[in-house]
Amino acid sequence: MVMFSATVMQYVNVSSFYLLFVSILVAVASLRIRTGFSAQYEAAEYKLKGIWYYVWPILAIITGIFFMILQFQQDPMMTGVSLVLVPVGILFYLIRKKRLEADGTSLDKRILEHLGS
Repeated sequence: MVMFSATVMQYVNVSSFYLLFVSILVAVASLRIRTGFSAQYEAAEYKLKGIWYYVWPILAIITGIFFMILQFQQDPMMTGVSLVLVPVGILFYLIRKKRLEADGTSLDKRILEHLGS
């Protein structure tokens, strides 16, 4: 019932928590792009070069964690709800992935096909 009795500002906090979480995921992924998707990285028109390849994602991770901590201090209840819902979403993804694999379809392959890889 926590979700239904929340104020607008609490919903803003939940939304910003998820945006920060996704920005951290993107930053981690950008640190791994050279090894995971080397062909796509080499074909990309825009690339961070030199030290910037590491600096920007690391700064994004640090600032994302910093603001998530501030948000938790401001509204621990709704941040707690967010921390519960993230693993639930991951669980749904893993269940869907397993069901598609049982049918002979790779969810990751389908995602990459739709991204133009």
